[in-house]
Amino acid sequence: MRFWRGFSAGWLRGLVLAVATIILGVGCLLVAGNLFQSPTHTAISLPAAPDIGPPIDLSTLPTTPPVKRPASCPAASLASSSGAWVVPWLDNPQVADLVPAQAKRLGLLDFFWLALGPSPGTILQHPVDQEARPLDNVLAAAHSANPCGLRFVTIVDNFSGSAKSADAKAWLARILLDPQARQQHIQALATEMTRHPLADGLTIDYEFKLPSAADLPLYAKIGHLDQLLPSQPDQLVDRITAGYSRLMQDLTLAMHHQHRQLRVTALVRDQSQVDYGNLPAYISDYGAIGQNSDQLILMAYDYHWSSGDPGPIAPLDWIHRVWSYAETYNLRPGRLAIALPAYAYNWPVDGSGKTVQEATDLTPTQVAAADWPQAGGQDGETHYTYRDGRGGLHQVWDAASGLAAKTALVRESCGCSVMAWKVGNADLAGSNLVLSALG
Repeated sequence: MRFWRGFSAGWLRGLVLAVATIILGVGCLLVAGNLFQSPTHTAISLPAAPDIGPPIDLSTLPTTPPVKRPASCPAASLASSSGAWVVPWLDNPQVADLVPAQAKRLGLLDFFWLALGPSPGTILQHPVDQEARPLDNVLAAAHSANPCGLRFVTIVDNFSGSAKSADAKAWLARILLDPQARQQHIQALATEMTRHPLADGLTIDYEFKLPSAADLPLYAKIGHLDQLLPSQPDQLVDRITAGYSRLMQDLTLAMHHQHRQLRVTALVRDQSQVDYGNLPAYISDYGAIGQNSDQLILMAYDYHWSSGDPGPIAPLDWIHRVWSYAETYNLRPGRLAIALPAYAYNWPVDGSGKTVQEATDLTPTQVAAADWPQAGGQDGETHYTYRDGRGGLHQVWDAASGLAAKTALVRESCGCSVMAWKVGNADLAGSNLVLSALG
């Protein structure tokens, strides 16, 4: 009691009042907290930024480079190298090889020989075109004809085999949203490229298994992002886009680790607002890919596509809108290339000109062999109509006939290199047309 005797009664009253005030304040805060926390709502924790995993560990990747270019060759440049894709289904070993002539006249040949397999770590070679020559054989033919030319290999995602479409889409979804699957895929591609010493680089053409709006639930499930659907699909699309950009960035590092280059194709768009009816075209971030890869290739064709109604395949004003929009990303000079069509579509149509069955694509050689009445043209493309042996009506639009004019327009207006889709041994007329337009 001696402690308290040293204080006055007034001081004690003040102390008691202060303690009571503190206790009352704490109680009010607790009550207020209970009032504002509704028992019928739970907060959903949404990640603030895409969780795309750690960067690629280059120390785990093979470093085998391509063969050295002869000292007499000029410096290799994607910015000044136009060329064409060579496809295996037109690689007929029974006819004269057109690859040497193509290699001599074009700065770049890209062999469309690889496909994404049924797992992130599986790479397939021309799984559907068993009669085509092995990849190393066509690379050797190009190298022998022109050791100074650039030779690339394309991997595509549209191999289906016996797999269901949903299963195939799940393979790509894992690569884009699962960091471990992405690293497995990069390891597999880096290893595959070391097997082809005559290849200067890799081209990624992933478009067929990119998600449509109907595939977003699958992507949400695989990426453990179910909380983003159905109320916030834009955030899910941002996650997929971030995963795609990261894949291309890491693949570029992997290719540079081998002294090779990486090119990335992109479905085209001409505006920024996401169109969920054409979602795959919005998965490619032009800015990120154009900055981190060696070249972004805009596939400026199929404006009128095989399952739609007939019309020009690559209208001139649309090509202009496509590259004008891409240039708003301020890509560095030489990073942008435009792919133009060197084929035709044959649409079965009804009397009003509406498609009744998906079109088949035709080579210039097949078009030249036909005896169809010309119905007109637009944007440099020739238009034919005819009736088949059963009386069925057809419309044909030949984009290859306008390749030279469109190539000249792109080079003059955009300053971009041009890639032609497509050439092959079984299409002599098409090869000659491409060489004349781009060579």
